Amino acid sequence: VGEGAARLLHVASVVAPSHCMAAIEGLFARTADQEVRAFGRGRRDTVYALETLLWYDGTFERAASSLLRLAKAENETWANNATGQFQGIFRIFLGGTEANYGRRIALAREEISVGDAETARIIAEGLGNAFDSQENRVSTDFGGAVAPAEWRPATASEEIESRRSAWELLVEIATGHETLVE
Repeated sequence: VGEGAARLLHVASVVAPSHCMAAIEGLFARTADQEVRAFGRGRRDTVYALETLLWYDGTFERAASSLLRLAKAENETWANNATGQFQGIFRIFLGGTEANYGRRIALAREEISVGDAETARIIAEGLGNAFDSQENRVSTDFGGAVAPAEWRPATASEEIESRRSAWELLVEIATGHETLVE
């Protein structure tokens, strides 16, 4: 994907999220892992598009899976790279999505079940965000459109349950992936 096409994807992520997600999935379906690692020009706007698509209920899981694929082939060094954006979904209050925390944990479990140790490592580091006492993130650019309502725990017990689910998955990862704890 060139820079121009990636910018169009970024715009499309706001005005036509499901079509944009389908286009990104089509691109990734035809792209080998080595090509994803070499993806330079256009990568930044593709990450921005996926960051936007994380917000929507209808594209959350697919956008997160695509970001994870980019994260596993990371070639950027700044905080809002694909890895940072993917790991950010595990924040409790500023997760950047309409998806409730249970869906995020379910996504993590699914990705771990089909992934490798690198997948588990990326997810484990992201789950650590559930325990940050001070959360922050850069605002997503919706190009003047109103952002979807961001999920937040409605009660203290819902917050505790979200953090507990992150902790339980971290324990499962640590006990099930020996290569991560060596």
